[in-house]
Amino acid sequence: MPGRATNEPGNYFCFGFQSAKDIEASTFHFLKHLDGTGFEPEDEVQAEREGGDGQEIGYRYRLQVKGDGAMVANARLETAGRMLAAIQGQETVAPVTPATTPATHLHTTTPKLGALPYLTVEQHWADMTERVVNCKATQLEIEWEAGRPLKFTLQFISGGAVVQRTGALLTPVRETFRPVMYPGATVVLTGATGAKMTKGKLTIKREIDDDIYTSNLYREDAVETAYDVDLEGTLKYEDKTIYERAWYGAAGATAVPVDLSTLGLDLLTTRGTQSLQLIAPGLEIGNSKVNKLDPDGKTMYLDFSAMSVKSATATLTTKVVNETAAAYVV
Repeated sequence: MPGRATNEPGNYFCFGFQSAKDIEASTFHFLKHLDGTGFEPEDEVQAEREGGDGQEIGYRYRLQVKGDGAMVANARLETAGRMLAAIQGQETVAPVTPATTPATHLHTTTPKLGALPYLTVEQHWADMTERVVNCKATQLEIEWEAGRPLKFTLQFISGGAVVQRTGALLTPVRETFRPVMYPGATVVLTGATGAKMTKGKLTIKREIDDDIYTSNLYREDAVETAYDVDLEGTLKYEDKTIYERAWYGAAGATAVPVDLSTLGLDLLTTRGTQSLQLIAPGLEIGNSKVNKLDPDGKTMYLDFSAMSVKSATATLTTKVVNETAAAYVV
């Protein structure tokens, strides 16, 4: 038989929101996926030497099976909205006023510090269809860089069975709307007026208890225990504002203080009448570096990192304006 290519047109990767644990999703969103998308069944094998078998292993068996993976895609707004809902967990939907086709609804997510929605994930490749249930999002990386579309990478872990599905294939319906881009985006760093960011990455992390096993080979559940947001960025260095704020706390200060300085992010990118906005008002700068004192002569850039800390406002609010009227979280 002939070999198979990894990019056959019938291949697909999709995920859907479950109404509850152990109830598989009935509707699915199909990604225009990038490399790195998929999950691998992974097992842990136990080997035991028993009396009568001499020096050889006499018994092997599977101890546990996992179906963890990732989904990677450019930031088309339906995909972006669904990934944000999966990792944030809390979503509201309201009509856009005035409505301008195709921008008719605003999806707003904020962190839900409780049970995240369960996901059903399915992948079809070559002649194999695999599905894993009761998945939860563990990390979402949102990356932007000069000249490129925003890129979303959502990692997930399985809280249920990995199965080979033998029924009829799903019918992929993918987004036709183009991704939102970093060129033309508005980026505001609170405390650094006019800062020019060349690239950045916002990471939303959900710590998940991934060791809940009972009488099955696969995890019985996946329970979230912590929430964090990190920001990394590179700026064209024009003045000392961010560096001084990171290390010395305030303009004119001469010593490094105990407390960290605050930094807010507000990134808005549009595609016609549709848009994506990321608002993280309460981050704290943890580090800042500049490529200074290079005798060969290079343009100066500043790298910085910032982390979330609990505040009176939402750690991260995201807003997606698109044409979808229904909430993603069922």
